[in-house]
Amino acid sequence: MILRAKACCHCGKEGNPAFAIRSFYRSFRSSAIRDERWKLIVYPKIGHIQLFDLQKDPQETTNLIDRREYSAHVRRLLRLMKQWQAKVGDKLELPSLNMPPARPARPSMINLTGKKRSPDQWQPDWIVRKYFGESQ
Repeated sequence: MILRAKACCHCGKEGNPAFAIRSFYRSFRSSAIRDERWKLIVYPKIGHIQLFDLQKDPQETTNLIDRREYSAHVRRLLRLMKQWQAKVGDKLELPSLNMPPARPARPSMINLTGKKRSPDQWQPDWIVRKYFGESQ
């Protein structure tokens, strides 16, 4: 379910219609909320959270969740997400801290090609760390 509102005053006029400040997305495995600049994605079952600055990073390639200077945005968006949950009766518990998936004791996939693997430019930081090592 994606909820987003358009301002009616711009209908039929030139330019893009203005979207409401908040947009909320909820699927069975993740929840996301965004405003004009920030997008927060929460994966409740694994306790993982992602934060993206949509003005500086519209492709959502750099997860900012672990950077302290953005913690106020994380708290604000989590608060808005919880308010929305209360409004619609959603009882799913959201994590308040980011807990990236734990690295398995042994690789879950073995590379038999003999070639070194490298991540593509669109992989989130935690995927690169988990599957390609810290040295990337």
